[in-house]
Amino acid sequence: MNRSAIRAVLLSALAYVLLPTTPSFAQEDLATKQAKQHFQKGMQYFQAGDFPNAVTELKEAYKIKRLPALLFNIGQTYRKMDDTDTAIFYFEKFLKESPPNAPNRGEAEKILAELKAKKAAGGGRGQVVVPPPLEGPGEVQPQTQQPPPQPPPRRRRQVDKFEHTTVDEVPPTTPLDIRIMLPDQEGLRATVYYRSAGQEEYTPVAMHQRYDEWVGRIPGESIAGRSFQYYIEARDAQGRVIGKSGSPAEPNIVSITEGAKPQFYADLTEGPTGGEVGTEVQPPRKLAKRKKRRAAEEEEEEYEGPRTLHNFRTLKWVSTGVAAGALALGATFEILASSKAGDVESSACRLPCGSPNAFFGSDLQDSQSSGQTFSTMGTILLITGAAATGAAITFWVLDDSAEMRENREQQRRVGPRPLAVAPLLGPTARGDLAWGVASAWSF
Repeated sequence: MNRSAIRAVLLSALAYVLLPTTPSFAQEDLATKQAKQHFQKGMQYFQAGDFPNAVTELKEAYKIKRLPALLFNIGQTYRKMDDTDTAIFYFEKFLKESPPNAPNRGEAEKILAELKAKKAAGGGRGQVVVPPPLEGPGEVQPQTQQPPPQPPPRRRRQVDKFEHTTVDEVPPTTPLDIRIMLPDQEGLRATVYYRSAGQEEYTPVAMHQRYDEWVGRIPGESIAGRSFQYYIEARDAQGRVIGKSGSPAEPNIVSITEGAKPQFYADLTEGPTGGEVGTEVQPPRKLAKRKKRRAAEEEEEEYEGPRTLHNFRTLKWVSTGVAAGALALGATFEILASSKAGDVESSACRLPCGSPNAFFGSDLQDSQSSGQTFSTMGTILLITGAAATGAAITFWVLDDSAEMRENREQQRRVGPRPLAVAPLLGPTARGDLAWGVASAWSF
């Protein structure tokens, strides 16, 4: 196809892509205006032969308005750059996303067949470094690798059917977390199948629930080359397919591009590789030193040294006797005081007891005084008995006399420490023989 034919195809795609879909042409939304601006800039770069900048603008337009016809333009630009593999990728993506009645579908199929024949014959050059993929609306991704996305909110979002947003581009050798949404049902299970370039069989990865979504990780070592493929199947408890994205015959195609935005959770610790991705892994030597130091600290904490034994045998029995005696005497004096009070009350309330009694002689006064004395002594003894009880409990808890006695019995059974004696015989500095005796106590 010559330059004029390519230009005609691209200009026809402009009308198909960017005409408003509503009846009122005056009510054009902001996104469509922005997509038009980037498309027009891309066309200007294309006509000037600046294909890398043309790709950048066309991808920016596709980022804002994800219309399949823009993929045709991007593939055509890569074709002009003689990047056969990338051109094949975008033409296949165009045929997958465009409707059956798309104006350029037949032309795309013809170009795709030519590109594949060229690749089979060994034509075309390798990958050309192009600007990074365009993901979010209204932003051009920088060349440097962005940090991974934050974990989703813990508040669960309910869905009534299978949902999945296909992945377009990823950076090389970086894990990819495939995410889906499933209804809240018992017994659901989901699996993502992937294969790299040159592989015939798909590798299955079980997806697990994470907050309100399901996640399956494709390891970073499997993301290499120019592209890879994947598809997803979700089944219910009876094994019936309730949702899918792609199929073994028509999988989702993901382009592997330097500078693409990573799409994996840094705090996800379970994956096909069994390791933690997105977090720094300590070197084995540092981990060994840390474990050794921790074990030494724990051993030091556990060792408390020899415990000091206390012999409170005498004190615990003395305090116990004082407590018992004081409590008994206190109770006795309180009973006597109560008895004296009863005598005074019965003697003072005679003939009759309805009016004040003037017959309160010296004998009643003595009884009242004795009762007060008994009451005071009883209170003092009860307080003393309570204090002695507390002391007795303390001595009983802290007393180690039984253990000390057991140690003495054990030493008595073992016997006295033996004395070891051994003869010594050896040469002196002058060459003579010297003898002696060495002795030691065994402990």
